[in-house]
Amino acid sequence: MEEKKKVWIKGRKGRGSEIKGILTGLGAKAAEVICEDGDCIYFINHDNEIDCVPGFSTELAQIIKDNYREIKLPRQEWEDGDVLVFDKYPGCYALFKKYCNAYCFEAYFIIDGNSVIFNETASVGNYHLASEKELEDVGKAFYTMCRNFYDASKKLERK
Repeated sequence: MEEKKKVWIKGRKGRGSEIKGILTGLGAKAAEVICEDGDCIYFINHDNEIDCVPGFSTELAQIIKDNYREIKLPRQEWEDGDVLVFDKYPGCYALFKKYCNAYCFEAYFIIDGNSVIFNETASVGNYHLASEKELEDVGKAFYTMCRNFYDASKKLERK
């Protein structure tokens, strides 16, 4: 195996096609890869195909990390109004406003379960840009939250 192909990339939810593009750019054959979450590593196997190891801290993942060179994904630039999803808690969403610095951003609001936090600052490394499916989930969560608020306000008016 050529030395330039002995690389691995940490998986990032929603960025699987970008990772595949980087690895095919190094000469790997495109393949259907089964893991698209942040808890895996992508690499080029000895058959020159893109492969994936689920579990960032498994023994096989550690062997690959010890013997291959890591390629870091470029920072994903977000724009005003982008919807972001918290990596470790899928029910948490943010509406991006602007970067504070390289490590944090300011959000117009963050939906966290049953609460909305306005003008909050959050860590860049914990969020990713929402996919089409996740955008639908955000809409449903926001609708449910608004509906619950409306129902609660009607109960207060009746008292």
